[in-house]
Amino acid sequence: MTQHDHMSPAEALARAEELETVVRDRSRWYVHYLVVFGTSICALVLVLGFTTSVPPKMVATGLWLALIAVITVHAVRQPVIRRGFGVRHTVMIGTTFALYGVVLLAGSAWFRNEPAWWVPGAVLTSLPSLVGAYLEARR
Repeated sequence: MTQHDHMSPAEALARAEELETVVRDRSRWYVHYLVVFGTSICALVLVLGFTTSVPPKMVATGLWLALIAVITVHAVRQPVIRRGFGVRHTVMIGTTFALYGVVLLAGSAWFRNEPAWWVPGAVLTSLPSLVGAYLEARR
């Protein structure tokens, strides 16, 4: 038997509320992850859209991949995630990269150095993670 086997209903409810608070507080890391991911992919799309030579594009992509590696290592080290995290994260990543692919492919083919394409495209690419951050912060 554990110490929790002899709790009164009021004590059990208080314990449940305490655990809910701990999970909420300890899972805030994901909001920060989403903001960093969203703003960084927005910046990457802008660099790729407005840079004409290959070396700066390679450097920007390399820096972005390094940043993603750092935040991913940070994420897997977190002890708390909320229920449904896997599905929400997979949808966010999938949507982001689908938009990223469309923006880059169409932009490279038809809208080279065209701000009217690249600026809204960069913002659109960041929206899944920024909306996700907003929704996660409200949970």
